[in-house]
Amino acid sequence: MKLTNSLLAVTVAIASLGFAVAVKADTESVVYWNTASSGQSSSNPMAGNSIARAQPDAGTTVPRLRDLVGARAGQAENAIRQRGYRFVRTDPPSGDAVYSYWLESRTNYCVTIRTEQGRYQSIAYTGGSADCNRSANTTGGSPSRQPTAGTTVSRLSDLVGARAGQAENTIRRRGYRFVKADDGGYTYWLESRTNYCVTIRTDEGRYQSIVYTGGSGDCQP
Repeated sequence: MKLTNSLLAVTVAIASLGFAVAVKADTESVVYWNTASSGQSSSNPMAGNSIARAQPDAGTTVPRLRDLVGARAGQAENAIRQRGYRFVRTDPPSGDAVYSYWLESRTNYCVTIRTEQGRYQSIAYTGGSADCNRSANTTGGSPSRQPTAGTTVSRLSDLVGARAGQAENTIRRRGYRFVKADDGGYTYWLESRTNYCVTIRTDEGRYQSIVYTGGSGDCQP
C-alpha cells in the first residue's frame, strides 16, 4: 500500500509538468493530464476568445430607431430619448436638410438624424464617435459673438415645420426658457447657456422660423 501511494505522488508531480501519465494502482487506472500546454486556463476557459465589436460604417441605419424614419421631429424626440439616445447638437441647415447628432448611450456610437420639412428622413450612424464631440458653436477657442438678427438657431432648426404645441417641450429640454409672446404670432425664448434671445414665428399652428433676435434685450418681459 505504501508503494501504491508513492507511485500516485510521483504521478501527480510528473502530470504537473505537462505529461500524460497512466498508473495502475491495484485494480484502478488513474490518468492525469495537464491541459495548460494547449493554451487553456482552468480559471478562465474563454480567455483570448472575445472579439471587440466594430464601429458601424457611416450611413448604416440604426436598427433601434429605423421605425421612426418619416415621423415628425417634435413628436418622435421623446421616443429617441427613451430608447437610450442623448441629444448633442444640431448643425446649421444645409439646403432643405437639417442634421442633428445623438449619442447612443450603451455604445457611445454617434448617430445623425436628417430632417426635412419637419420629418425624419434618415437615422444613421456617422461612423465615428468624434462627430458627437464637436460643439456646434466651436470657433477655434475664441469666445462666440452674439449672432446677427435673423440667424437660424442651429440647435432648434430641425423643429421648423413642427406643431407648436407638440414641440414646445422639446425646446425647453434643449435649454430654452419661455419669456413672452406678442400678438403677431411671435414667441420669445432665452437660450440658457448664452443668454441670447430667440424668436419663434408660428403660423397656422406650426413653427415657420426659429432665429436669434440679435440682442438679449428683446427677451426682457
